[in-house]
Amino acid sequence: IACCGAAPPGAVQVGGCSGTLVYRDLIRVVGVTAAHCGGKVGGTVQVILQDGTVSPGTYIAVDHKRDLALFSIPHKPHSLATVTDTAPKLGSLTSHWRQPGWCCQPR
Repeated sequence: IACCGAAPPGAVQVGGCSGTLVYRDLIRVVGVTAAHCGGKVGGTVQVILQDGTVSPGTYIAVDHKRDLALFSIPHKPHSLATVTDTAPKLGSLTSHWRQPGWCCQPR
């Protein structure tokens, strides 16, 4: 088993940081991560999916002022994050990658 524990839909590892897959079209899947993780537009990054497979990624937008970066990976039916219309509860999960009990290793 490449991963253990439960992770929210869309959770991935981007380089050494957490990321979330948020959009899919017929060509690619797009995710968001932190810009301070080293992303530069056009730069490549290793993305580890929840099943442990490694996908090549490319940074497509970086905003260091807001500390946000968008990356894309080739299209496959990866799970995407779920967006709700309710506010999160105080003390709820805010970071999914380093959550105890959930680990992924590349295959």
